[in-house]
Amino acid sequence: METVAKKVNTFKMMNKASQKGSVVCFGSTYFASIDMGELAVDSNLGVPVYNRSIEGLDIAHTAEVLDAAVYDLQPAKVFVNIGEEDAAAIREDIDAFINKYEWMLLNIHRNCHNCRIFIVSVVGESDFVTKLNERLHKLASSTGCLFIDINYSAENESPMQVFNMLKPYIRTFPLTFVDAMRAC
Repeated sequence: METVAKKVNTFKMMNKASQKGSVVCFGSTYFASIDMGELAVDSNLGVPVYNRSIEGLDIAHTAEVLDAAVYDLQPAKVFVNIGEEDAAAIREDIDAFINKYEWMLLNIHRNCHNCRIFIVSVVGESDFVTKLNERLHKLASSTGCLFIDINYSAENESPMQVFNMLKPYIRTFPLTFVDAMRAC
């Protein structure tokens, strides 16, 4: 596993060639395992998609990477998938986690103008994950974000199927009939 500092340096170098107003996927291990950029190109979504996820990232360390992972790109949309490390290690109680998550969202709102934020559910099957996703859903409503529940699919499906669930939210042009049927 790469260190967080090394990954941040990589993001900074990559950001020099990246387009502002794009789509950023920001998360930890689950998102880091999906080749979002390649899937986006193959799907012809009409917008660059940058995966700025770091394996092993937990909520306590997101502030260290937001500049390079999100703010520098000034994205039009951000998909956030943070929490699996917190749930696996049960290092945080839910209230403390939600407070840190809300602070992260507030900072994204402040630093990324005209950016739409999508909270993507934490993947897992524990009671903690279920409660955590319920709280994240409520947090999305109270902070002007949209909650996307991929948990029921992610455990049993391929990353491509999870990406297909996110695709209608990523694209910049209206859904086609075929895409609408796939989303159902």
